[in-house]
Amino acid sequence: MSISATSAKPDHISSIIVATTTTEMQRYSSSMYYTSTSTKNNDILTIPTSTIDTVTTTKSTVKFPFVFREGDTVMFTCAGNIGSPPGKLIWQKTFPQEKKPITYSNETTDKEEIPGQCSFKGTSHLTVKIYAEDIKAKIRCFEESQVNIPGMYLETEPFDVHCKFIC
Repeated sequence: MSISATSAKPDHISSIIVATTTTEMQRYSSSMYYTSTSTKNNDILTIPTSTIDTVTTTKSTVKFPFVFREGDTVMFTCAGNIGSPPGKLIWQKTFPQEKKPITYSNETTDKEEIPGQCSFKGTSHLTVKIYAEDIKAKIRCFEESQVNIPGMYLETEPFDVHCKFIC
């Protein structure tokens, strides 16, 4: 006998800048990094940190935009219930003005059994470089079986991209 459990909307999506261009770093007097998290309730948590290795968690009900510099490399993390048998988390970058989204389906989903629930939790990471064309783009995460079910995804706020030159 096999037991199956359906997946759910992801629990959270977060980001951290993992690399930025040297020339960009020299233009700014501060080398602050920001971690932003979006939850099922669409709360955005933004935590300024002095280094990538140190993150202090604070709670905020204010929604902050995702602000990146052109050329930044950003790692997004998504986690949530992926059902049983375990599914896979899929990533998309969506754009305004009905531009076709980019789907990232080759990213790995780490699976962990949820004790006492006959289901699995999945965690996936997506690392992308930010370009000027990403202004107002969003990163979306969903479990693969939920692709055509409205609202069963979690996404970031639209990006604000600071460009090297006027965009």
